Amino acid sequence: MRVLLFMWGLPILPLLGGLIAIAGVWGLSRAMGMSAWTTAERLLAPPGALGRALLPLLLAITVICAFAFQLLAWPIQLVAGALLAGLCWLFIRGGGEFEHERVNSLDLKNALDPRTPFPWQALAAPACIAIASGILFLSVSFGNPFGTWTSSAGPSGLVESLALTLVFVAGSLRVFGYATSWWRAIAATALGAFVIRGLSWAGVFPGEHTWGRAGATTGRAALLVVLVLVACFAIETWKLRNRAPIVPGQAQKLGRASGFWAAVVSAGLLALALIAAAVETTAGAGALGRDDYGALEPTAAPKIVTARGGQDRALALTFAPVLHFHHDEEYPPISVDTFLSGSTEAGARPVTSPTGDPLPLSLRTLPTVCPDGEHDACGKISCPACVDRRKENQPEGFTPQGVFYTRVARREGQPGVFKGWNPWGEKLRTLIQYWIFYGYDRWETETVVGRLVQEHQGDWEAVSVGLDDRDAPLFVALSAHCGGQVVPWSKITAAPGEVVDGKLTVTPARTAPDADVAHPVVAVARGSHANYAVSGGHRPPDWGSCKHLPSRALSALSYASNVRDVTDDSGSGWFAYPLDVRLVNRGSKPIRPMSYPGAWGDGETITFGHRAPTRTGRGPLSPPLQGASWRTPVQLYFCGSHWYGEDAGGMRLHGTTEECKQGSGA
Repeated sequence: MRVLLFMWGLPILPLLGGLIAIAGVWGLSRAMGMSAWTTAERLLAPPGALGRALLPLLLAITVICAFAFQLLAWPIQLVAGALLAGLCWLFIRGGGEFEHERVNSLDLKNALDPRTPFPWQALAAPACIAIASGILFLSVSFGNPFGTWTSSAGPSGLVESLALTLVFVAGSLRVFGYATSWWRAIAATALGAFVIRGLSWAGVFPGEHTWGRAGATTGRAALLVVLVLVACFAIETWKLRNRAPIVPGQAQKLGRASGFWAAVVSAGLLALALIAAAVETTAGAGALGRDDYGALEPTAAPKIVTARGGQDRALALTFAPVLHFHHDEEYPPISVDTFLSGSTEAGARPVTSPTGDPLPLSLRTLPTVCPDGEHDACGKISCPACVDRRKENQPEGFTPQGVFYTRVARREGQPGVFKGWNPWGEKLRTLIQYWIFYGYDRWETETVVGRLVQEHQGDWEAVSVGLDDRDAPLFVALSAHCGGQVVPWSKITAAPGEVVDGKLTVTPARTAPDADVAHPVVAVARGSHANYAVSGGHRPPDWGSCKHLPSRALSALSYASNVRDVTDDSGSGWFAYPLDVRLVNRGSKPIRPMSYPGAWGDGETITFGHRAPTRTGRGPLSPPLQGASWRTPVQLYFCGSHWYGEDAGGMRLHGTTEECKQGSGA
């Protein structure tokens, strides 16, 4: 196949298609007795008419672009606004087909005038198409979970649902209005069938397996619809070679007019939905339930606890975070030991007994090297049973759960960790990274066009605390997907704790009013385990950060579509602090479990709508293999494109392009 596509570095099939097109135009021009240029011009008239019929659908697209371009350079934003204005001007003052749109709208107004006889015959077909397409979109895309979706999507989601339904209705009416002849009717039918086929492939509509068994793959369907359209365009060129264009009937005119106004209304509703979503996403989060558990503002310079295991472990216990979970969270943090029990490993060099037999998988026998002797991502741990290891009961209050695997890095010992710009410069001396492990990750929601589920075995999340030269905390960095946020220590919510016999206990602040408040409380999103500094909000997850995409540009659209990270705001969740903290580095060298050279679990699976589950990529790698998160975390936190800092007291928590390029401290 690659030989057919490219030969000698040339795209053979596109060149062949171009030759076929030239030959077809030449043959048709000879048959019609016209020049090739005139024939080509007439051949382009039918697709031009189809394009003008579908042009109002661009109104909704331009509304989305107006929100999507907010993160791009200001000239691009101006161009987007100019294009929207130009499109509106065409429909208001444009000539040719656009003038016909205004005439059709006037005909529709006259037809709906109560003082005139109602044109049942002309409006019957457009009305049936509008009702059928609307019911098809709503019933097939939502199905039974519609009630579940409406309970969580809110006003922005409901308005966006109506807007997208009208887009589907508008497209159906506009294509119907285009079908002014039998060959155009064939073209419209083929185009409609292809749209249904595409939505089935995407998972919005069912029937993907049925289409596949019939041999109508997406590639074949695309080729077939192109051939049908080309044939219909050629027929129209031949039929009308010496005739005026066919005048559309009254039903087609009213259908086009109805479709135009449906597109206009859908664009307006979509704008309202995105505005509501943008407002709600910025104002939808609040402080982390201080009234619920009596948390206080954090102590500016907490006293470092006394604990066995050295100064690093004492620091780790002093600032260990508390995770605030949603009451519907199914997979709380666990220890690596629990994950490895019942798991299998492949790819890395196994740890063997004196007789050469592989030992059962455990933390002690976890492989640390690849077969070639290099530390690389060669292995994979598989834990099929982890999906069934849900929480057994609903925890309450403050509960010890899981093990926090802690890395303590100091500037004098690991200068690479502190590479890059930060607001405190050389004053930032110590970084404590708490790596929190989950056995399974399952995020799901009912979107506007179907259920979306993202899940995978194993999940590493991180909460970091930066300290100055006196071990006073400066900031907290919270991972969220492949990005995160940095919060000044003075702006976090925290709780007090004490260490007795090497064990940490965290309690509500009201039960220990005189204790240091040094354990930052972190809101954990249901299912995704993303970390946030505030709770009570629904926020669009920044999944695009994992693909290095500017996904925040579509945050309003994601939110209105009910694609959200949900944290507890009802007080019915629980607060988890570590059963134990374990140091995972000796100087700059990671030790088990961080030294495992591979992925923790099978690859991520995405299930959308009616589509079968799709495997994407591999499982989460050991933290030392996750790039800047381990090697240069300070640079990542304060200069990463998907990390965001909340400014405080005149201090910027994200460097400028020049500062990040130079890597100079404050």
